[in-house]
Amino acid sequence: MPLNLIADRWIPVRRSDGVSSVIRPDEIADPGLVFPVWPRPDLNIASLEFLIGLVLLADPPADLDDWEARREPDSERLRTAFARIEPAFNLTGEGPLFLQDLDPLEGEPNPPDMLFIDSAGGNTARNNADLMVRRNRYPDLDLPLAAMALYLLQAHAPSGGAGNRTSMRGGGPL
Repeated sequence: MPLNLIADRWIPVRRSDGVSSVIRPDEIADPGLVFPVWPRPDLNIASLEFLIGLVLLADPPADLDDWEARREPDSERLRTAFARIEPAFNLTGEGPLFLQDLDPLEGEPNPPDMLFIDSAGGNTARNNADLMVRRNRYPDLDLPLAAMALYLLQAHAPSGGAGNRTSMRGGGPL
């Protein structure tokens, strides 16, 4: 299943009437939305950061007056602005993909569980030292969950740890 993080509906949300649905990023302008409903709180926060970043990247205000003029949500404006950056948000397919490092990968692939920074690393699992965090909590992830977990790791990964680079934020001690 191909997934584009701009064009496709993939973000789970709760509406003010209590109904859950899945939206595209431009649909955040719907006043009936309450909050994202990912299975983990850290994914909810990452989802909000992702959406805020998209708006700032795709449609930054020209000045303070422009900012003030945008008090009303405008889904159509967002859809148009996001369309310009849509090719960079393919999660699957050919060519550079969402958050892909083009350097060759070294080492063995990690299980999906390792996209979450609170997962037990290989050494911890080998030593059977994962007392507080059960290993293999996420044996597989659907594409939307994998996308948000990937973004979360890229945005908040601490420095250190075998096979992981420091996040966009620079990392640091937990």
